[in-house]
Amino acid sequence: MMNNKTSLFFVALLMGVSVIVQAKEFIITENDRQFQIDQKEVTSLNIRAGDTVTFVNEDKFLHTVFSTSEAKKFKLARSSNGESHSVTFDKKGTVEVECKIHNSMYVEINVK
Repeated sequence: MMNNKTSLFFVALLMGVSVIVQAKEFIITENDRQFQIDQKEVTSLNIRAGDTVTFVNEDKFLHTVFSTSEAKKFKLARSSNGESHSVTFDKKGTVEVECKIHNSMYVEINVK
C-alpha cells in the first residue's frame, strides 16, 4: 500500500508527463511546372505545426517558391534543377504557396 508522499509523487509525475509528437518532413517536388508528391500533382497538403516541407526542384525550369499568407510568409531563393529549400511551419493556419515565375503553380498547406 502506498503512503501519501508516494501517492503525491505519482500524481505529480503523471501531471508532468506530456506527449511528445515527432515533427515530420514532407517532400514537395517542382516538376513539369507543378508542385508534386510522389510524381503526382498536389494542390493541398495537411501537416502539423512544427513539420517541415522541403521543396525540391526536379524541373528543367527555375522556380522561386513563396507565400504571403499570414500563417507563414516566406520567399525561397530561386532554385534550379537539383536544388532544394526547406520551410518549417510553426503556426497553425492555411498557407498558400506559389511560384513567382510560374503563376499556375499553387499548393495550399493546411497547418493543424
